[in-house]
Amino acid sequence: MLRVLKISVPGYNPLNILSDSVCLAVAKAWPPNYEVVLYTVGGLENLQAAKKYYASVIDLTGGKNTRALFGICLCTFAIGQLTKGRNKEEKESLELQSLAATALEKDYKQIAPSKLSLLRSTLKSLKLS
Repeated sequence: MLRVLKISVPGYNPLNILSDSVCLAVAKAWPPNYEVVLYTVGGLENLQAAKKYYASVIDLTGGKNTRALFGICLCTFAIGQLTKGRNKEEKESLELQSLAATALEKDYKQIAPSKLSLLRSTLKSLKLS
């Protein structure tokens, strides 16, 4: 059975071709965050897949995507909690966490210095600083 998702957009009229372009713009503005879904669902395989996605975003953006940097920190922390020393890639994950945390601190110093203490307390709760 096929289900149709209806999104209520102000000013939408199905007979107006301009309204279709408005709906298309809304759909492009709200893409699904596959990596967030994987992280939220949890489980080792999903967390590893989300971590790979975040790592590829960081690679493509040259480390300029704050959401991906936070995602790496969260995923590696969650993977560490699930594996508790059984993970062969633990050293690599810790290094990746550290690099992401350093990049986040650098960004926050430049963009939002007033929020730097909040970032540091967040990273400390993830055992990253």
